[in-house]
Amino acid sequence: MDLRYPCQNALGYAGWRGELNSWWDLGSFQAKHDLLLPIRINFNNAQTKVGNSVLGWNWWLPVLESTVVRVSEDHTIMNLIGGKTVDLWKSKRDPLIYRSPDLEWECKVNERGSFISRNKKDNFEITFLKGRIQSIAFSEREKLYWEYDNTNKPLFVKNELNEVILGLIYDQNGFPKRMNYKSEQGKDESIDFSVQELPVFPGKRIPALVAVDANENSTKAFRYERAGNVYSLVSSKGVNGQLVPDNLYKWDISDGKILEAQEYVYKVNIVENTPYSFAKTKPDGACDTYTFDRQTGASRSTYADGTVIDRKYILTGGPNFYKEREFLKKNGDTLLKIAKNFDKNGEMLRRVVTTGQSDKSSITFEVSDADEKQHFSDKNKDWEQINNQLNVRCRNYIFEIERN
Repeated sequence: MDLRYPCQNALGYAGWRGELNSWWDLGSFQAKHDLLLPIRINFNNAQTKVGNSVLGWNWWLPVLESTVVRVSEDHTIMNLIGGKTVDLWKSKRDPLIYRSPDLEWECKVNERGSFISRNKKDNFEITFLKGRIQSIAFSEREKLYWEYDNTNKPLFVKNELNEVILGLIYDQNGFPKRMNYKSEQGKDESIDFSVQELPVFPGKRIPALVAVDANENSTKAFRYERAGNVYSLVSSKGVNGQLVPDNLYKWDISDGKILEAQEYVYKVNIVENTPYSFAKTKPDGACDTYTFDRQTGASRSTYADGTVIDRKYILTGGPNFYKEREFLKKNGDTLLKIAKNFDKNGEMLRRVVTTGQSDKSSITFEVSDADEKQHFSDKNKDWEQINNQLNVRCRNYIFEIERN
């Protein structure tokens, strides 16, 4: 279901604008009887997904802060509860309709100002009002509702029976203190937050997240440091009751570009009207690169081990109005190709998967939405063969496609 964060690519800890973009998983809540959705927090030094996050400076809590943000007259961005971001473009024929480039999402502004987004693939609907999520309708009987206080702070997520399945408690200063939620099989869980006012900038104190504790083994603490034009986020983890620094993230205040993240050093090249390029290098010199064309949506992830992931999008006339192509290659051999064709209404006409090396034996089979899982199950032997050839990162990429 298209509510989760998208699969990884060679950007690593960089956002597509070249900024620092890091995620921490805290747990999962039971959205409905057969669906667990993630609870994540995100730090982005150029945060634009929510105006004033309850977690403070540069943070985002998507499960309670899902939004739609207008970028321009024709362009709107939808930020989903799992952290995924979807670009939406206004229809030339109907100014009240917006669609995603892959035609999976169709959104409409109604007479009351609500922004209603329908996912055509999984057939569910999200409603936003004044930029904030209000509800998700999985079906006529299965729905979730978000509630806010009179200052627009998120309070609860309730189901169709008016049961609270996720709620946020605030301290006397109005900062989040604890999140209670229902996890798998309705088990009660909680996450503790600590938000404090810090002198993030000289002479100015603003709220910022300093600690989060999802359970006994996942305590995280955050410290912010500045040296000239370089800002650092230092994260620590709990080990035997002590906080031990585990990761360091740096960015340049002057241009907002990422400099370092964990063991990687980043180089970002962003020039308008040309494909953006990113490189991240390990201490041993191994380098992963990522290029992204904002005009066409085409991207390429190139890894130090020779693996290449290409994504391309094609608009054509006729019944095959829109085509999406994904290629996974290693050392020059194409190991996986996924071809999808859509009509003008965004309905998938066909999905063809080719596995195996391009210059040797390969297997091609067609996959429909209705029997996709069965096809993948039937081809376990073929997938196992690919899995033996690829590393863990690329296996995760393949199965992310299967799940989504």
